[in-house]
Formats: sequence, C-alpha cells, structure tokens
Amino acid sequence: MARLAEQGSWRPPAVTLGLSVIFAVWSAYALSGAGLLRPLPFLRTTLIGIGVVYSLRGLLLGPQLVWFFAGYRDAVPIRQLAFSAAALLIGLTYLIGTKDSWAGLGAGRFSPGSSAAAHSR
Repeated sequence: MARLAEQGSWRPPAVTLGLSVIFAVWSAYALSGAGLLRPLPFLRTTLIGIGVVYSLRGLLLGPQLVWFFAGYRDAVPIRQLAFSAAALLIGLTYLIGTKDSWAGLGAGRFSPGSSAAAHSR
C-alpha cells in the first residue's frame, strides 16, 4: 500500500476511506448498544458480528506469539502483535458488553421523543 501511495495510486485513499466508514458505522453501533444513540437496526446481531470479526482477527495473536518466540521475529513485527492484541481486546469488549446488555438491547427500549441519555441510567 505504501508503494502504491508513493506512485500516486487511487487505491490507498479509497481503502482508507472504506475502512474509516466501516469503523464509523461500528462505532455508531457500539454507542447505540451503550444507550448513547437511538437503537440501530439489527443491533444485537450486528454487535455480535462486529465482536466476532474483531475477535477472529485477534485470535491471530496466538500463532503470531508462537512464531515470534520460535525465532521468526522478522516474520512477525511487534506492531502486528499489538494489532492482534488490540483486536482481541476490542472484540471481547463488544461480545461481553453485548452479553451483559442483552435484555436492554431489545425492541422498545426508547419511547418516541425521548432522549437516549435519559434511558441509559
């Protein structure tokens, strides 16, 4: 990607924009699940899906640590270990938060005209 950016390709900015949109939507779902935004469509299912995606990415940490400590340090840069650990932590946070808030994530959580903050207490 760095080489493509140096060459002036349109792909790196397009990929960055796409990922930014995905992360913004996922953040909106997290805020909705926390009660800070109105309930979004398919809230429970989407929160579980987001948690699973992050957790699966984070599960790469196990094999990466094995390779790293087996002497393949060049194949697994430290930043990749950090990315995997962060993804695992975020994924587990989504999944645990969804589990703990499951009953409150159902339909009818807000009445028309009410604020999300008033109902999050």
